[in-house]
Amino acid sequence: MVGGDAQMRADIAAYGWHVIKVYEDDEGPGFAFTIGLFQRFDHPELIVFGLPLDTMHLMLNGAGEAVRAGRPFAAGHNYDDILEGYDCTFRPVSRKHYEAYLGSARWYYEGDGFPVLQLIWPDREHRYPWAAPADAWIREAQPVLADD
Repeated sequence: MVGGDAQMRADIAAYGWHVIKVYEDDEGPGFAFTIGLFQRFDHPELIVFGLPLDTMHLMLNGAGEAVRAGRPFAAGHNYDDILEGYDCTFRPVSRKHYEAYLGSARWYYEGDGFPVLQLIWPDREHRYPWAAPADAWIREAQPVLADD
């Protein structure tokens, strides 16, 4: 990881985390994830998919601020203060997905020895991907990376 290494390390030192943003492409939706939450606060890193990159960056920064203030996030719980007007939830990310989505974090941590939670947002009818109709766009926008 050349170039962004210095900025990433500076952000982690100053704020406690850095956000990596990945553009949508033919292989899937855009996504963003944190690096540093586990090292600095013993909290799982966070990843989110399918919204505009700047929106996801703001969501992760807001969640990071909460973690820094001592408020942890846990899988399976709903949170109403991440995305205005909607509850969001978290699911643990299976390590089998780390290589495909978390390359920079794997580089930073020198392997897969860090936990990750996926921040999952609902559709306009407040349904998560697993509860939405089979043809719903939210399933493509947010691949769920949990084992279940």
